[in-house]
Amino acid sequence: MQPAADDEESWLELTRARRTIVVVDVVESVRLMQAHESEFIARWRRFVDEMRTRVLPENGGRLVKSLGDGMLLEFADVPPAVAAAYEAQRVIARCSAGFPGGESICLRTGIHLADVVVDDLDVYGSGVNLTARIAALGQPTEVILSAEARDALVPSVDGELHDLGECYFKHIAQPVRCFRVEEAHATPIHLPAPSEEAFMGPSIAVMPLEPGGGEAPAGLGEALAGEVVSVLSRSHRIRVISPLSTRALAARGLSCEEIGARLGARYVLAGTLAVVGGRATVVCDLSDVVSGNVLWSEVLRPPVEELFDPERGHLGAIVAGVMDAIDRAEVEKARTLPLPTLHSYTLLIGGVTMMHRTGNADFERARSILEYLVERSGRHPVPRAWLAKWHVLNVQQGWSANPQADAAVALEQTARAIEADAHCSLAHTMEGFARANILRDFDAAGECYMRALDLNPNDSLAWLLNGVLHAFRDEGHAAMEACDRAQRLSPLDPLRYFYDALSASAALTAGHYEQAVVLARRSLQLNRSHLSTHRALTAALALAGRAEEARASAAELLARDPGFTVRRFLARTPGRAFGISNRIAQALRDAGIPA
Repeated sequence: MQPAADDEESWLELTRARRTIVVVDVVESVRLMQAHESEFIARWRRFVDEMRTRVLPENGGRLVKSLGDGMLLEFADVPPAVAAAYEAQRVIARCSAGFPGGESICLRTGIHLADVVVDDLDVYGSGVNLTARIAALGQPTEVILSAEARDALVPSVDGELHDLGECYFKHIAQPVRCFRVEEAHATPIHLPAPSEEAFMGPSIAVMPLEPGGGEAPAGLGEALAGEVVSVLSRSHRIRVISPLSTRALAARGLSCEEIGARLGARYVLAGTLAVVGGRATVVCDLSDVVSGNVLWSEVLRPPVEELFDPERGHLGAIVAGVMDAIDRAEVEKARTLPLPTLHSYTLLIGGVTMMHRTGNADFERARSILEYLVERSGRHPVPRAWLAKWHVLNVQQGWSANPQADAAVALEQTARAIEADAHCSLAHTMEGFARANILRDFDAAGECYMRALDLNPNDSLAWLLNGVLHAFRDEGHAAMEACDRAQRLSPLDPLRYFYDALSASAALTAGHYEQAVVLARRSLQLNRSHLSTHRALTAALALAGRAEEARASAAELLARDPGFTVRRFLARTPGRAFGISNRIAQALRDAGIPA
């Protein structure tokens, strides 16, 4: 009898894990069941069978339960869960083919990433209940995501995202930020490209190294790739794609040709990282995207503790091999300053992401994370630079009780970051951001951006903010060129809404009003809380002669910011001394914004 007792104890064991929960719900199932019971059951069983035997195995999902008019599914990751949701819509459409519209089965789907309790029979926890509530938000055929699930997706790769704002659910105390996701079909747009001569040399994408076995710590391959990028970026001879964009395509099973096409890169550096017995095995391959040929390959086997040590030369060997394979030129090795631990690296990414969500709770949480990192990492410049940006955004969002105090803190943090590492381009960029957007000292800001770009000509954020500085000065052509270069350097940036929003302002300044409308709307799809994007969209629509749409945009702006007036815009805009501010102000008046 002992084995039976052991089996029972094993079944009773609980496992808590982070999982992607999917709830699939049939719209108007009661009506369909009452009117067409046998046909509904037959179609539903065909649907469940194809999901169970094909769709879920292909996407790594588990059928937790089928309820007769819905399904509860579980996935390890969000992107395959979304892919399965798209495929579920196609499967149910085939099952309903030939039936009148009123008899068709339509699905709505909710997806949430949460910590849940899992056993062989079920999934438990408040995250499951919340997923069901999220699914109920959807209209027929819609897929609705929580913010946690949305953050695991890449816009335009995993789908087109639409911000639904904060949604309220019964018996849930706090509002939940939700997004609608649709399958991506359109090619992402970019601002008009300047001549190719404006870019020095070919472009390269450095992919995070994939796990190659053993006991490699999570994130180690990504951190190593990031350090390689930081060294390569100091060269003026090549264009390095931002690691924020390359990370978005990691572990997707894409070929080098597909990665190059997505990122606009001619060369792709990829490989694997394994750790066994305290020794790392790093395998790197450099591929030509056009020919598909591997141009250079290297295998390194250093002790793990030496992997990031610039004195040991392991990073330098990778950089030298890559540069030699691309242009056969000597490369001077540069010393980098990695964050003290991978845990700190993860916190930095989380803090920066939440800082740009622009919800009050997430924004304040971001400040806590960045201040913690500043204290923990000592003299490392990067957390201080991002903390400086937090204080500038606090003023821009209108949340600051004392803008001058925020400016002082921002400049103190950038000064200390530059003192720690005068070669940190991000620190110089954020100093320029504070001087331009709070102090309105455009000459000093321009000098900061130029120092940043001298240090790192591939700093996409420095190019973007320099473009905004040109827009403040009513220099539309220069603004668009700088913003275009920023977009090309980081085409899949996790903060794409921010890049699109500022690029919309550049297009507005240059008089490219239709382009400004497209960019502003694309930005708002990803983040509807960014008030300056609503202002740019309203002005662009008015200047493009689309009066009715401009009035509708103005109404949404006023609903989100009831106290907004043209006078307040002119008082706050850094470029109020230039003609562009007056043109925008008049456009806002024409759209119905109070004087």
